[in-house]
Amino acid sequence: MIIDTGASRTSLTRSFAARAGIEPVKDDGSIAHTANGAIWVMGGRAKVISLGDARASNIPVFIQTVEQKGFGPGIDGLLGLSFLGNFKFTVNDGVLELQPLS
Repeated sequence: MIIDTGASRTSLTRSFAARAGIEPVKDDGSIAHTANGAIWVMGGRAKVISLGDARASNIPVFIQTVEQKGFGPGIDGLLGLSFLGNFKFTVNDGVLELQPLS
């Protein structure tokens, strides 16, 4: 996963979402403008996303509908603000630190 503080939602490849058991919701989606161009993405919800000790529940995600428009070789998605917004986050010397907001 790539940390993307400029992304409003966490976005996943179709294959990763399937492996993680995240189902797209047919009535929730959007056109996303990416570095690879504009694509249609389906909405969904991750029951839990965790990164180290940081854990958040019921996170809205986007799921790419076209697999070949992925994020790059070996990258399953972008962790956006739908997850990161639950934390105070800092990056120091290449190390990401997440602390709960409350």
